[in-house]
Amino acid sequence: MCGIWGAVGTGQNGHGLDREAAGDCVRLLRHRGPDGEGLWWTPRTVLGHTRLAIFDTTDNAVQPMTSEDGLLRIVFNGEVFNHAEIRSELECLGHRFRGTGDTEVLLAAYRQWGLAVLDRLNGMFALAIWDRADGSLTLARDRFGIKPLYYLRQGERFAFCSEPKGLLPLLPGPPTADIQGISAFLSLRHVPAPRTLFTELRQLPPGSWLRWRDDDVTTGVWWDLARQRTTPPPPWRRAAALRRVVEEAVDAWSRSDVPVSAYLSGGLDSSILVSELGRLGRCAGTYTAEYDVPGYSEADGAAEVAADLSLSLHVVGARVAVSPEELAHMARIRDHPLGMHNEVALIRLAQAVSSAARVVVCGEGADELFAGYGRLYRLPFEVRKRRLGCRARRPAATGWRRHLGSPVLAQLLEEYCYIPLDTKHRLLRDDVAARLDDDAELMRTLRTEWNRPRRVGLHRRLTHFMVKVHLPGLLQVLDGTAMAAGVEARVPFLDHRLVRWAYRLPQRTKLRWHGLFAAARALAEEPSRYSERRDTTKWLLRRAFGDRLPDGVLTRRKLPFPAPLNEWLAGPGAAEVARLVLDDGARLHEIFAADRLREWWAGRGEGSPTFGRQAWMLMNLEVWLRVYCPPRGHVTDITSKEVV
Repeated sequence: MCGIWGAVGTGQNGHGLDREAAGDCVRLLRHRGPDGEGLWWTPRTVLGHTRLAIFDTTDNAVQPMTSEDGLLRIVFNGEVFNHAEIRSELECLGHRFRGTGDTEVLLAAYRQWGLAVLDRLNGMFALAIWDRADGSLTLARDRFGIKPLYYLRQGERFAFCSEPKGLLPLLPGPPTADIQGISAFLSLRHVPAPRTLFTELRQLPPGSWLRWRDDDVTTGVWWDLARQRTTPPPPWRRAAALRRVVEEAVDAWSRSDVPVSAYLSGGLDSSILVSELGRLGRCAGTYTAEYDVPGYSEADGAAEVAADLSLSLHVVGARVAVSPEELAHMARIRDHPLGMHNEVALIRLAQAVSSAARVVVCGEGADELFAGYGRLYRLPFEVRKRRLGCRARRPAATGWRRHLGSPVLAQLLEEYCYIPLDTKHRLLRDDVAARLDDDAELMRTLRTEWNRPRRVGLHRRLTHFMVKVHLPGLLQVLDGTAMAAGVEARVPFLDHRLVRWAYRLPQRTKLRWHGLFAAARALAEEPSRYSERRDTTKWLLRRAFGDRLPDGVLTRRKLPFPAPLNEWLAGPGAAEVARLVLDDGARLHEIFAADRLREWWAGRGEGSPTFGRQAWMLMNLEVWLRVYCPPRGHVTDITSKEVV
């Protein structure tokens, strides 16, 4: 796990950066790699790297790294967990290695197989390889976007980086906020690739590659979930088969030359991972968060699991009552407004982990693959109910329904989005609304991803959409919060072998009614009423690991790592932050009509039960705009504390 940066250029001045300027950009990534820093510079090409030593902690794994023949140079962020197996294959082909790490294996494998090597990799990665022979720079990103990769095209210069902060110094002035990106953030809590919140920057989509040569850029997709074809075993063998696949994934994704820890909520996903880590003897400790508000703690459930497995548990205190200055600091950490309600707690957790371990194992991916979001994954049932005329009320014609065409996708997004589309459009300034054109670009993006799988049922289409649209935002949060503390976050449920296997499972193996009577009762109820009361989510996962976990884990309802945002907003501590949004001079008033925004805020989002989450997003967007995108004529140093 590391930070990578680089630039190439054509013309008389090449990339136009001296060693000092390039080194300054690389040092902005030092939090990602506190164990070392490397820079390789020529007038045309420069590669930089900050190192977090996980595999082969010796100097043999220092980057940028050069191939045996001197023609290739690589900077690599992430891990290849099957590098030992690939190493053995390459040694049979005549390759020789100095160290025991994965970077030199990856470099030799690229020399042997070119881009085809990507299909052989089991891991998480963002990489850049300079080929001196043909003057090309190749970028690639892992299948699910676990590791980030941003780039900038600027005249004859092309640059890339693990985080936006390493590219912003290359701009002639402050960056420009991208209104399309902001609109996507307000709906999805993140910005789908390739767009970002910065007009000048792009991100390489998951499962994609990019090649630059003589100022010409070509791109391609090397892995696509919709094209994966596997056949699940017969029903009576599925639990045992799933157990074996998960065991193999945890074994591979917990390999390390430094201590490994785990986040533990006491829920099913993290408990399975911790159980497997304990069985392998690889868990140096577990960590859970606890807010200073009654009812917002996962510590009891986590303690039950840790005690059952004889593992240590560290309970980390977290709070929502943050000041504008603290929000600005976290915006600088993430280069992104905090959109998820639990990001403050994740930052605190990573800081606690960093004092004892360099690696933390996390449960992201299981909810998307095994129907953990019960209300969303019951959408096929809701569609059938509507066709049978069982629902008491017909869904209103919301903005999603008017613009998307697909009533199923529209219903999904109505349940999914923190800020309803109609609310967002109603608050927008008229000129901004005209530029967005009813969110035409966002609609195209979502419709394209929804329709990408061919000849599949609604449940599999839902799974694909959640993996491709929702999951990248969670992974971006996980990487940003962990790497801010110099900690590598790993997600074994996203081992591609496990993903491919789970993707093809039928719905009934993931989401199962408590019987025919329960299903009949649900015909007259809303999903919020029957979900996890009349059905069981992740049914096959519970069956596969039921004998290894405490009973409480198997019966406990899913808790979405909640934060007491509504309680905080109702108290006096939030007034200072709220003024940032509501007072004259707020940057959000360049996006939203000030009078409409104030009226909406005073009514607590028209009485919405999720007003706390909606307000949290707006406050953090305001802070992010102040930190990164100051008004024209005003230059802000993003490292300064005098922003808000």
